[in-house]
Parts: sequence; C-alpha cells; structure tokens
Amino acid sequence: MTRLVLVADDEPMIRESVSRLLEARGHQVDAVGVAAEAQASIRRRLPDVAIVDWKMPGGGGEAVVQELLDTPGFRGSVIVISGAREDEFPAAFHDRGVTRLRKPFSFPRLVALVEGAAGG
Repeated sequence: MTRLVLVADDEPMIRESVSRLLEARGHQVDAVGVAAEAQASIRRRLPDVAIVDWKMPGGGGEAVVQELLDTPGFRGSVIVISGAREDEFPAAFHDRGVTRLRKPFSFPRLVALVEGAAGG
C-alpha cells in the first residue's frame, strides 16, 4: 500500500537517499529541507509517516513534530532522526509515541520503522 512519507532533513544527501529508498519501496515521498517547508507540507496533506531531522533551519524539528502532534486528525507516526543528546529530546514526545533514531542510523532500521508504522 502506498503511503505518504514526509522526509524533512536539511542535509541533501540524507534527504535524497532516504527519499529514493522509500520511493523504490513504493512509498510516495514529500522531501523538504527546512522546517517551514515541512510545516507547509503538513498543512497541504497530513503524512502517514513523518521523518524529521531534529536540528534543521527554519524553526527546527521540534516545531515540526509539535505541529504534527497538535494537528487534529493526524494519525500518523513520527520518526525523529538526530545526533543530539538524549536530554535534548522532550520526554513528552516519547510519551506521545514519537520514535527517536540516532544519527548515524541504519537504512534498514529506518525502513523497518517506516513500514512498521505504515502498516507494511
């Protein structure tokens, strides 16, 4: 089943690699490089899964994650990719089901998280 995956990361190599991999597996991808673009994408169409870099320009990943969690009707999953220390990640996000994947991350692990979250 095709799912919409938002990939929000300011590092072009990560953004493009993740996007290509997910597209090759049949997912529709909206790839953006700054938080404001991610928020605009969310307002156009809610993703089934959002992969959000924690530290990116334009408000950072925290603002994107918060907007997703605060959006009525959002039933998707959020995966935060980050090299930040664990104590920089709000415990409230863990409590709301946000998954944190530490950089550098394994592409197979990311795919497993996306496809598990997307129901296959």
